[in-house]
Amino acid sequence: MARKRGLGELPEARPSPMLGAALLLLACVPAGVHAEPSRHSDPPESHVKELVESNNRLAWKLHLGSKPARTQLIASLPILLELQALTSGATGETLRELRAAVGIPEAVDEYDYLSLISRVSSKADYAGLPDGSEGARVRQQVCSSSLDAALWIDDRVTLRQRFINEVHRRTNLEVERVDFHDRAQVQRRVKMWAQRTLKLDVGDVELPELSGRVSGILSLCSHQLQAGWHVPFDAQDTIPAAFHTGSGRPRSVQMMSGRRRVRYVEDELAQVVALQASGGMDTFLVLPRAEVRLDELETRLSDGLFDRYRSDLKSTPGLVSIPRMIFHGIADLREPVRSLGVARVFDAAQSQLGGSVGGDPMTLVGIRQASHYAIDEMGISAAALRVGSPGDVEGLVPQFEFTANRPFLIVIRHSATGAVLFVGRYAGPVTDTR
Repeated sequence: MARKRGLGELPEARPSPMLGAALLLLACVPAGVHAEPSRHSDPPESHVKELVESNNRLAWKLHLGSKPARTQLIASLPILLELQALTSGATGETLRELRAAVGIPEAVDEYDYLSLISRVSSKADYAGLPDGSEGARVRQQVCSSSLDAALWIDDRVTLRQRFINEVHRRTNLEVERVDFHDRAQVQRRVKMWAQRTLKLDVGDVELPELSGRVSGILSLCSHQLQAGWHVPFDAQDTIPAAFHTGSGRPRSVQMMSGRRRVRYVEDELAQVVALQASGGMDTFLVLPRAEVRLDELETRLSDGLFDRYRSDLKSTPGLVSIPRMIFHGIADLREPVRSLGVARVFDAAQSQLGGSVGGDPMTLVGIRQASHYAIDEMGISAAALRVGSPGDVEGLVPQFEFTANRPFLIVIRHSATGAVLFVGRYAGPVTDTR
């Protein structure tokens, strides 16, 4: 299996990540060859800041463009990676659309985003933590964040070497050939990759129609994350509760609850809490007031309200109740990507994605993102992690109650860089979205 190396590869046995997103991108292109990825020097901090801002705008646009009506969580960095890779062979209006969607300023080196991905995709963090026996300490993993990628290209025609080199420079991807006319083989490759990378069975992925196409490219990316809460919830306080979806009968969820001091802000539109996790991963939960529609609030959040909330957060004692959240499924991101203004790559008559020896243009025929995540008493996909303890809450007088018993927004942010890694909503328990 072809895979990317060097962007957050874990140095030891990888834990079983339950939070991840795998991007499946298919396009008409010729076949390629292996090449070693390039190494680039660290960019100026001002460039990293601009790249973070570009990523964050992309994250919000993708979320809004998906028009979510149910539980979902979209990882933006893998999609940024794929759009940037497509610019390698794009020209004319197609290139303009892709650059506008990626949003990287002209003053910023277009390869600098790899540095941002490297910072977010750090190696696993470990710490010496007490094991409960006479003060002894054990080396316990407290956080891991990594991006993986694989690139498969149809084995019927050949890419220009310059295009191959550019793709590798921009994405650090290795290439493996596959017969896109053998649909069963493609399905097996996708399932094997998801099982290896996300440690889950995504079932049969609904692929676009590939028969009759002379060539194709299949690229998959994932962003996996494990992080434990600084202050975990006590499992003994988790009880069944009603979750009001807004349509039909309430759904039953396992509601985690506890008194704690968290960063908090509220106004007439929403309540916002920020739960801190290891590795500088902050999970923001935005709960609209009962009379406020979540989709209307999401639009305002993308226009700057979220940043205002984040800057206004203050450490406050409160009673926080949130459901355990488990979700996995496959989302079709064709329309969200179109909402970025990317249209020509989907149209064989207008696409200007070059790179083949024969000069035939590439056409993007489908984008899928497979996701799997769990948020529980210990943290974000953190069943195997032990970071903090519930702490002493005796005498802690709550100044607010945050009860997430109706649809709310989730934003996971890397505090060191400010990069938004995931944006989504929880709209109730979902067993299967395929």
